[in-house]
Amino acid sequence: MKKIIITIFLCASFAMATWDGSTIQPQQSMRNGKKYYLISTPQELAWFAEFVNDGNTNANAVLTKNIVINESATSNSLSWIPIGSEESHAFDGIFDGDDFTIQGIYSKGKIAGLFGYIGTNGMVSNLKITSSLIVAENSGFGGGVAAVNQGSISDCVVEASLEETETQVYAIFRDYLEYAKNISFKDFNDRMNASGPAFLGGIVGSNTGTISYCEFNGTNDEAVFSMGGIVGEMEDGIVSHCINRGNITVKGDFEKAIKDNRSSSTVSITYSIKFHAGGIAAEVSGMSARIENSINYGNIMIDNKTSFAGMDGYVGGIVGYAPHGMVSRSVNKGDVTILMSIVGDVAMLFAGGVVGYAQDSLVNNANWGNVVANMQPVFANSDCQAYVGGITPNTKKVFNSFSAASELSSDCYSRYIYATAMNATTDMRLYYNSNGTYGEPGKAIGKPLNIFSSRAFADTLNAKAPSVWKYIDGTVSPVEPGKDVLSSSSQGNSSSSNSVSSSSHVGSETFISKVIPQIKVQLESRRIYVSGFHKGTPYAVFDMQGQVVVNGSVSATNIVVPVPRQGSYVLVIGNAKRIVCVK
Repeated sequence: MKKIIITIFLCASFAMATWDGSTIQPQQSMRNGKKYYLISTPQELAWFAEFVNDGNTNANAVLTKNIVINESATSNSLSWIPIGSEESHAFDGIFDGDDFTIQGIYSKGKIAGLFGYIGTNGMVSNLKITSSLIVAENSGFGGGVAAVNQGSISDCVVEASLEETETQVYAIFRDYLEYAKNISFKDFNDRMNASGPAFLGGIVGSNTGTISYCEFNGTNDEAVFSMGGIVGEMEDGIVSHCINRGNITVKGDFEKAIKDNRSSSTVSITYSIKFHAGGIAAEVSGMSARIENSINYGNIMIDNKTSFAGMDGYVGGIVGYAPHGMVSRSVNKGDVTILMSIVGDVAMLFAGGVVGYAQDSLVNNANWGNVVANMQPVFANSDCQAYVGGITPNTKKVFNSFSAASELSSDCYSRYIYATAMNATTDMRLYYNSNGTYGEPGKAIGKPLNIFSSRAFADTLNAKAPSVWKYIDGTVSPVEPGKDVLSSSSQGNSSSSNSVSSSSHVGSETFISKVIPQIKVQLESRRIYVSGFHKGTPYAVFDMQGQVVVNGSVSATNIVVPVPRQGSYVLVIGNAKRIVCVK
């Protein structure tokens, strides 16, 4: 059985008893015109999960204390049944963590996490999860917050270490290598298809909704096949203003099975397995999916000691594999590496500082990490193809982006290095603005590093793309022209007597300091509920064109801000900023 495990380390100490499996109905309270269950114990949280799973999917809850389910979850802990454990009972209410922590979740199954399914109307926010164990089984999904998200997740933090046990795929593969002693080749393919890979994400396993202002901070050893710092599989939806700080390693090691059962010649297996690893998402496949304003600090690696024909690898600082979808205004600062040994006839590697494999637009992105793709054939008649790029190796649509990688390299039987101006040996400070030519090289800036990280370098870029690039605190970071709504907000609010700060999310360090905001919001219909600000603090709401929708000053501890229609808005209160999606 394939098991992908998230072990979330204890980051705070709570002197409370371990949950014994019992449930207690919590008290209710009115809040913003809605009834909320007030959750203060693991028994009350378990009752709420049962209540939702019995069909009360619109129920709302708010945490009032830190919750300790287990001091440190193990496989011997009581199993947690996720809130919204079945797709037919997806959670469609509001769950406000109110900045409290849930500790020690142990959830095991094809749908694994604190939440199973979050429905299209579901909202989860202001939550931290620690010291938990999430086991995603064959063809399943696992995430620190939820297995599957179709709604909205915001302001959530997961601190985790991810591990892997021996998988069912490995066991089936091992059986096949014993010369069909146990199964035929047809049975092998059937069983492999029936036990396909799980998708694992630090926040969510599979996403078609909205994830914003979330952070994953941890490490992992051997996440099988597909792992993303924020999302495993992204069929659609939006990920914005998220941070991954954890090193991620995707490792499918069949070497032992081969050594035990084959000693020479090529293993004739053509089963198609793809390995995906990304700092923000492992795979983005939806036509309208978007990742924006996000950053990866972790080193991202695929380390597969044995690969076969069709077992290809895709690794990227932001996304591993993106046949569709758009990545914009995002920064990678971690190294990107793929190491594979090929046993079959041919395999392909794709490694990119931003995206490993992309077909749609990459706009205003930056890479500061090294990119390396190495593959060594085990047998003489094996072949390999490795593609590396400072931004991405294969798309025609890279615009206004730059790479500061000091190393772009491939050590392969057949070498392919695309999207570089030189042969990966000297100056890697490259600017990319595609004219639609496949594999177009970047333009080498040809300046010393101290100049490259200066206002002069920003001016160099602006000569090609006026007013796109800005310099702050020694770091140049991209801003999409016409879409820098926070910067344009000062213009949109110029007629108001209330002064609202308009500093832009540029310069990666400044960008990061503002990624996790202090604005606490809840959304209901076309109303934004805001709390936590002093009376008299000026506020304004802008649409995504930078136009003022409403402005004023905070008149009470909690205020209600109406908006005219569904869509995304920028909420600015004092010096704090927040993007909200009103459904």
